[in-house]
This record gives sequence, structure tokens and C-alpha cells, in this order.
Amino acid sequence: MKLLFISHQLDRSGAPLVLLELIRLCRSCGHDTDVISLQDGVLRQEMEAEGINVRICGGFLGDLQYWCGEFMKYDHVVVNTIVCVEAIHALKYIYVPVTWWIHEYEGWFELYKEVLPDPKELGDNIRIFGVSPVTCRIIDKYGYSNELLPLGIKDRCDIEKADRDEDRIRFICGGTITYVKGQDILINAIQRLPSDIRSSCEFVICGPETQQDKQMSDTLQGFLKDNSDVVYTGGLEREAFIGEIAKSDYVIIPSRREPLPTVAVEAMMLFVPNIISDVCGVTAFLEDDKDAFIVKTGDYEDLSRHIADAVAFRNSEAYSEMARRGRKVYEDIFSYDVFRSRVLELLGAAVTE
Repeated sequence: MKLLFISHQLDRSGAPLVLLELIRLCRSCGHDTDVISLQDGVLRQEMEAEGINVRICGGFLGDLQYWCGEFMKYDHVVVNTIVCVEAIHALKYIYVPVTWWIHEYEGWFELYKEVLPDPKELGDNIRIFGVSPVTCRIIDKYGYSNELLPLGIKDRCDIEKADRDEDRIRFICGGTITYVKGQDILINAIQRLPSDIRSSCEFVICGPETQQDKQMSDTLQGFLKDNSDVVYTGGLEREAFIGEIAKSDYVIIPSRREPLPTVAVEAMMLFVPNIISDVCGVTAFLEDDKDAFIVKTGDYEDLSRHIADAVAFRNSEAYSEMARRGRKVYEDIFSYDVFRSRVLELLGAAVTE
């Protein structure tokens, strides 16, 4: 099959990286793949090095006839994220099988609600998928029929874990430094830990700072000045970040809004338990206190209590059982083999139709 993938950007944020995994999967099955992105980015060089043809295009409706002709060259088009809604408006005029894979939380739907297509305008060639049950419920709310398509991540349990410091429990938090990711919630939680518990902890915060949320960056930098037990690495390449997860005892995800997130899946893949906000989409697959510790969104006191409990929990057999159960969730829901089967079934259905 000749496949086209449309991305909103080519940076190393979650959605483009997940899309790249999907492209690699399709190429490994012998399909031809092209990419069109609304914005350029560092992933372009990586894609082109793998032989993927990449084009940068700011929009489609300005030259609709041309783009409809281009889209008709493909057997299937995958549109990634709600940000690429303009592509959906163009694709609704032609009969090419389309997968619209949506990763966003409700705030993005509100932002784009004036330009979302009327559900009645979409033909049966356009199938909409949410990356998690949380996303699917939001899509339902806006009147679109949809299906669940969780992401898949290649297994990296081959990464060697560093020898543990038995006297220190290592917590890692990864994500762009923004209000949505909730690093300030973690900071408040750390500050409320009893001194004897905090002295046995090491906290690592990873993620790039942005000009769009300078206030959160200032909050983090101010906190770091007086807290040597907290390390900030800045943004890391994915391989380096996965290595940091593998060296940790827990992953903390204090997000205020989060459709999945990918880092939770990577943690489970590596037998590292999550301490995770209950708003995150992945919690639909998790049982509290068994597969992960699930905390109340935005409640830094609840997060602080869970961190303290996690310290005492670390050297118990129950910790190992939680790590194994999290790994089982990865294998059953998010493994590459499961993802591959779903995608091939999807593409096969599109050909049949």
C-alpha cells in the first residue's frame, strides 16, 4: 500500500514520536510511506535518513484542487492530532480511506471548536480514533463516532538498570515545563515531605523549558536554587530519557491534563511503577495501589502522601508485584505486537471497504 501520514509538527514531543513509530511499523510490513507536516522539525532529518519522503506544507485549503489530487494518489491517509483538522476538511471531498488519530485533551477541542467539521459532513471513509478512553469520551462529546487506538511502544526492557542506591529512592518526572504538566504540583509536594523521608529521596525533573510558559520555568529555577536533592536535566533525547527512567524507582506524573501519557507506558515497559494523576488517560487501564499509585489531580498534599508511602513501599515484595503488574498492562495494551495487529487490521479493513 501507498500510505500518507500528516503531522502537525516534527519535533520530539509525544504525538510526532508516536506517529514515527507507526510509520516504522508500516514500513516494516512493506508499505510505502510519505509524510506531510505543517511545521518542520528535528524529526525530519531522522525520517529522511530512514528513506521517508517528507514535505512541509502550511495548509491545504488554499489550493484544495491540487491537494485533493495529491491525496488521491494514496491508498490510505493517516491524519495525526486535532491540529491537522484542515487536512480533514480537504479529505472529506474525496473517497480515500482516512484514519484521524486524536491524542489531545478537551482544551484543544475548545480551541478548535469553531473549525471542527460538522460530524454529518464526514463520510464513512473517515474513521476517528482516540488514543485513550479519556480522549474517546471527549470525541464523543463533540458528536463524532470513534474507536479506541492506543499507541504502541517497542519493548526496551533490554536497557540495563543501574545498581540501586539502597539508601536513596529515585523519583523521575518527565515532560515539557508547563502548567499542564504540573511540575509546580510536584514542587509543592516535595516541600511538604517530612525531613526524614525527604532525606532518603532523590528527585529528577526532565523536560525542555518554553517561552510560552516562562512562569513555570521561573518557578522551577527558583526552587532548584535552594534544593540540592532535586536535579533538573533540561530536555533529553528519547533514548537518554528512557535510560533515566530505567535508573529510577518511580515515575511521577503530576499532570493537570493528559490524554495518555507516553512516559507512563515507558515506565511500565521498564518495570518502573507510576505515581500518576487520576486525570491521565492511562489510568483507565490501571488499578490503584496494585498497578500504580493514582493521585488526585492537582492535589499536592495527596501527591506528597503518596511519595512518602512509596518510600516505605520500595523495599517490599508488593513493589515488585506492582512493577510486574504494570509490565503486564504494557504487554496487553501498549506493546508493539498488539499495536501492530491493530494497525494491520485497520489498514486491511480500509482496503476491504
